[in-house]
Amino acid sequence: MEIEYDIELSERKKMILKAIVEAHIKLGEPVGSKYLTQEMGISYSSATIRNEMSELEEMGFLEQPHTSAGRIPSELGYRFYVDSLVQQYDMTAKEANELNNMLSVKMSEIDKILENARKAASAMTNYTAMTLRASTYRPPSFSYKPSTPRGRAQAPKYLRQTIRKRLLSDRKDGAFFLSRKGC
Repeated sequence: MEIEYDIELSERKKMILKAIVEAHIKLGEPVGSKYLTQEMGISYSSATIRNEMSELEEMGFLEQPHTSAGRIPSELGYRFYVDSLVQQYDMTAKEANELNNMLSVKMSEIDKILENARKAASAMTNYTAMTLRASTYRPPSFSYKPSTPRGRAQAPKYLRQTIRKRLLSDRKDGAFFLSRKGC
């Protein structure tokens, strides 16, 4: 969602705003003209930068938390930075693989948490417990407790029928438990 801005910023103002946003993200504190000239490599004088910062503040792109402090980006300043100043970035195949690997690790951690929750719920209630994950389908895993009302011999067939009915009728995300009343 890109916003149309009523104000046209000069290249110098864009450069200063971009430097302030990036420095604020890095430092987490207000950014002054001295930091911009010494650390960010902006080649204008401190007085020129302060003047531009003051104008950016009047336009609503920056805020000054208190007198004599540097400036921080406002919500409008961040929005303009994202919409207009950040260059598009194409991910390399290596970076995509790294992200996918990290995601796989996190998803397996979630699977382990769900598995432990399912086992704990089943052990505490002596009911069959089942967990489902919302975004991707994997065959559900089950904890079987032989306390089903129809006896141990019929339990696997009975469980399959009950689970099939529940999966078709109750498509909510998250976890649900098969109780004796529901069976």
